[in-house]
Amino acid sequence: MNCRVALGAWIGFSAVSGHASAYSFNHTKDDVAIVMIEPAVPVASGAETTFTIEVQYTLDSIEEGTLSIGFNTANPSNSPNAYALVETRLIKRGTDRIKVKAKAVAVAWNKDGGFGVSVDIGPKREDDRWKPLAADFRKIPTFGTGDSIAPSEKLHDRPAAIADASSKDDVAIRISEPPGPALRGVETEFTLDIQYTLDSVEEGMLSVAFNTAGPLTDRIVEMRPIHRGSGRILVKARAVPVDWGERGPFHAAVSLGPKVDGTTTSWSSMVRKIIEIPTAP
Repeated sequence: MNCRVALGAWIGFSAVSGHASAYSFNHTKDDVAIVMIEPAVPVASGAETTFTIEVQYTLDSIEEGTLSIGFNTANPSNSPNAYALVETRLIKRGTDRIKVKAKAVAVAWNKDGGFGVSVDIGPKREDDRWKPLAADFRKIPTFGTGDSIAPSEKLHDRPAAIADASSKDDVAIRISEPPGPALRGVETEFTLDIQYTLDSVEEGMLSVAFNTAGPLTDRIVEMRPIHRGSGRILVKARAVPVDWGERGPFHAAVSLGPKVDGTTTSWSSMVRKIIEIPTAP
């Protein structure tokens, strides 16, 4: 049985039910999308490649910002969830399309996930508390096993662009059940074994979502209050898997952040888990 397999975790999260744009972190029209990547063929694992990435973006909420490009090469010996920032561009309010060249050494993640690129937009990167406004990602196929790359000193079980250097907030999906492919169109109960650390605030919220509203739009289905410290919990959540085809993989997303009137609007850590969908016969 052929299954669609894609990037195991990524950078963005939409906390707004039914939000129609790319992964968005607010209630504005900020948006970004990867239009094209060259080379358009599989690249050699372990070899440095120069990529040309065409990006279309809309910056709506602020006058000036930063467009950032990263690849999940930050710690190949750990997991495919750590992204290394390689290029940035200053952008202004409005809609535009640009091409950016960026170099990266492709990593063959095998069963743990795919090699990929992330693009996000946000405020100017003037301090360590930078957070994105919207983001997009794309899997890049590789061939070969490649050579080992020295681990980064900065370890995160989440994309580096989301990591807040001033706190130790972190979240990871350790186990997802059922473990095999999920049937598209059939409501399924998923059990997520989640490990988290909340360090920045005394009380927070942990949420579970699935991208059932669109390939780039997550819909929250469960939330749990959490307190400062580290813990591990099981959360059961129901969703109807969607086969988004070439538009992107189906995934579960877990995030945590400060508690605001019983909910949260600012995520301090987030992670995604791709759920395989059998391809149509």
